[in-house]
Amino acid sequence: MKLAYYIKKNSLKDDIRVSRLLDTLRDGGCLLYDVLSRDGLEDGTEALLSIGGDGTFNEVVSGNLCGNNRPLGYIPCGSTNDFARSIGLTGSSI
Repeated sequence: MKLAYYIKKNSLKDDIRVSRLLDTLRDGGCLLYDVLSRDGLEDGTEALLSIGGDGTFNEVVSGNLCGNNRPLGYIPCGSTNDFARSIGLTGSSI
């Protein structure tokens, strides 16, 4: 699977949890690349993964980075994660 990911904060790129997640996806056969804008999405990208907090997720959704039929994944790594909590991701799942 060709998977793009969007991380707004450079500090998260060095976070060990994020590194492990990306390594696990690569080990599982995903072809990963970092994307900064919709123009940066490569042909054949099957899904987009938003890694960050509420603001990052909002940028991805509002900026329509996903396109019309591209699945969107969300890994909450922000300071409050209000959106994640509102959809039932709480406690150790965040």
